[in-house]
Amino acid sequence: MILDGDPVGRKVKLAFVGKGRRWRTVGGIARDAGLPRNVVRDYIAERNQCFVTPRVSPGGKKLYGIRLDDLDQDFPSRQSQVAGG
Repeated sequence: MILDGDPVGRKVKLAFVGKGRRWRTVGGIARDAGLPRNVVRDYIAERNQCFVTPRVSPGGKKLYGIRLDDLDQDFPSRQSQVAGG
């Protein structure tokens, strides 16, 4: 998924860049992206092929992951910033 000037997509994807950000809640993505939760939820639903099927946290919240190949297309230098890097 190349961003093609999509400001919502850029913000959502940036929320996955950095250590410990492989799995995120909608609320965490929304907070870090500066977007309303419903916008993040709709974005993920509309582009579900770019996201990994949600897991459930110990607290019962859905955790979303982004497919790393999609993230690499838009942020090729992010490999050093993802968990463990």
